Amino acid sequence: MNIAIERLDAVRRVAFRFDENLDDRRTFRLLVMDREGMREVPVPPIGAAIVLREAAVP
Repeated sequence: MNIAIERLDAVRRVAFRFDENLDDRRTFRLLVMDREGMREVPVPPIGAAIVLREAAVP
C-alpha cells in the first residue's frame, strides 16, 4: 500500500493506493478512530472519496 498526503490545509486529503485488487469488498476492512471510538467504514469504490470526522488523537 502507498499512502500520499495530498493536502494539509483546512481540508486534509490522503490517498491510499493498494498493490492488490480491492474489487472484493469482503476482503478488506477500513477502520477509523474518531471521537466516538474505533469504527468500520465501508470501503468506497475505486476513485471515490469519503469524508471522515476529526480524528481522536491525544
